[in-house]
Amino acid sequence: GEAGKGKTTLLKKIALLWANEDHPSLMRFKLVFFISLSGVEARLYETICVQLLRKNYRICKEDFMEILELLEEKVLFLLDGYDEFKSQSCPELEALIKESHRFKNTVIVTTRTESIQSLRLFGSLIAETGDLTVESAKTLVKNVLKEATIAEGLLSQLESLDSTFQKSGTQLENLMRTPLFVIIACAIQMGESTFTPQTQTTLFSTLYNLLVGKNKHKTR
Repeated sequence: GEAGKGKTTLLKKIALLWANEDHPSLMRFKLVFFISLSGVEARLYETICVQLLRKNYRICKEDFMEILELLEEKVLFLLDGYDEFKSQSCPELEALIKESHRFKNTVIVTTRTESIQSLRLFGSLIAETGDLTVESAKTLVKNVLKEATIAEGLLSQLESLDSTFQKSGTQLENLMRTPLFVIIACAIQMGESTFTPQTQTTLFSTLYNLLVGKNKHKTR
């Protein structure tokens, strides 16, 4: 999927559902690892220690790799951001993705649309994270902005958009198709209730100004 469409959030949601035992289909996995591929600078075991454990762990590398081999498909790897992955930094992860006969673990990989060709031959299933509908954007706003008074301004703009939805191509419509931009608009709404998300430029510049203003207030 494209940037900001929710790929990372999807993988983290899967990990959270497994950790909380909230989804029956995930209970077949004994271990689940979420790994950000953009930050990989070492081998598989070391990467997991750095990104997930963050302290010395009792299981040594040899025992850990043996567990992966023993559990096979009952280990789920959630690998985020293949488009930012430097395969030479961790050949084991590259093999985990492209040599399923070797590791036999279950792997879900996210990547941007332009990099999908690198993975197409190795995936048994390919799915795309797409645009939000107006209704989905409204639901996201309500979930993020719990207080109705804060959400009201942004929701009224979406209501207006919904009534003219046939006129595709408006700036607001394009922004509200992307989950990341909706979240940013919600964050801005908390500090600037009269803000109207017109373009990506105004969205990011307004967020930047709010953050700078907040930091200035802290340092006084």
